[in-house]
Amino acid sequence: MVSAGSTPTVEFSTSSVITEIRPGEYVFGDLNNSRLGACTDDQIALFVAATVVSDWIPGQVILDAGTKALGREGSLELGYGAVAGTKAVLAKLNEYHGFLALPAGAARPSVGTVVPVVPNHVCPVVINFEELIVTDSAGTSPRRWRRRSRIPQLTGPPA
Repeated sequence: MVSAGSTPTVEFSTSSVITEIRPGEYVFGDLNNSRLGACTDDQIALFVAATVVSDWIPGQVILDAGTKALGREGSLELGYGAVAGTKAVLAKLNEYHGFLALPAGAARPSVGTVVPVVPNHVCPVVINFEELIVTDSAGTSPRRWRRRSRIPQLTGPPA
């Protein structure tokens, strides 16, 4: 058995060498995988709904999603997440807030606007929430998916 365990490896999984694939991020995608070419931006299927809570600094707005929601992965060069469908990148995070740098000429979302933030790495996002809200591609027909456990069920089938 030859096992591979990363989303970028999926494209090689049809070879006769790899007999098992465990691509943890594949179902959702994220900015890291998009940068690696493992998915396209329009294939990313997980976003954090973040609300604009301040717009008083020129060239930026502050969101209510920080490291507690998005994880700590990122850098000054790449940012710490981005708003889907825009060039706006989170330039900085603290625990509860994200500082969204707005590109020149970009529309400035007002306080109360909810924006879809694409995380750099989806794993810490999924593990930090008890429930995901799932919609169709148009954003309608919402359903709630509750996570059963943070650790695998070792004593029997899931409840």
